[in-house]
Amino acid sequence: MFKLPCFSLTSALSLRTCLLTIISFLIFSSNAIAQKGDQGTGKSGKDYVSAGIVLNEFRSVLLALDTGAAYDNEGEYLGANVQNDFPLTAQTYGYQFSYGSYINDYFKAEFRLGGNLRDDTLKEAYDINLSYWFSGYLGFQHPITDYMSGYFMYGVSFFEADTSRRQVEINVTTTNDFGQQRTDRVLVEPSPEFMEDGLFDKHFSPSWTLGLEFDIFDDFFLVFEYGRLLKDSGTNIKVRQAGTHIRYEF
Repeated sequence: MFKLPCFSLTSALSLRTCLLTIISFLIFSSNAIAQKGDQGTGKSGKDYVSAGIVLNEFRSVLLALDTGAAYDNEGEYLGANVQNDFPLTAQTYGYQFSYGSYINDYFKAEFRLGGNLRDDTLKEAYDINLSYWFSGYLGFQHPITDYMSGYFMYGVSFFEADTSRRQVEINVTTTNDFGQQRTDRVLVEPSPEFMEDGLFDKHFSPSWTLGLEFDIFDDFFLVFEYGRLLKDSGTNIKVRQAGTHIRYEF
């Protein structure tokens, strides 16, 4: 279900400081380029749209498996933790649409909206994906050759994960007081006690991306990107993102 992200005062202040720093850098760099008498790239004042496919790689995911994962009438947890897997990695696929505008020949602002196409499953017990993400970036772009340019963008993303828990059977080995080991098949499920409901603790994060843009023909470009979509400060889960996009400038 779609949820609006919640903000704390500390997070809002950090976000404001980050954006002010980026804006100051853009103004300083733009003035420095202008003073050098650079001829520019002809992108100033242009807008663009793009669409593409992205790979979202979840890193440092904890999968805690419990037996009897339930609560009594007084809210006391009845489950018992039998296995923890960390760090796990999941890979999901999604789509992404972007709209941007060039502030001048070298600096641009961009907004992005993405959603899930294919999820991943951890240990057959935990389905995971990003149901949506919305990002805003400011970036610097510079030509490398006559047909290729590179860029770096930094901004903020808002996101929501979609997860599903299921019961599975695993082998659990226990040792008694006499040192004898015994292996049993046990029914377990992802822990509601040790894992965040909805995977993430927060719903926004700083983001960055690096990209290469290739001029195909006329105003169409092929774009390859890699970056970090998010880092959740509560769980320390990170999502790295790689994508391929088609961009049209107008």
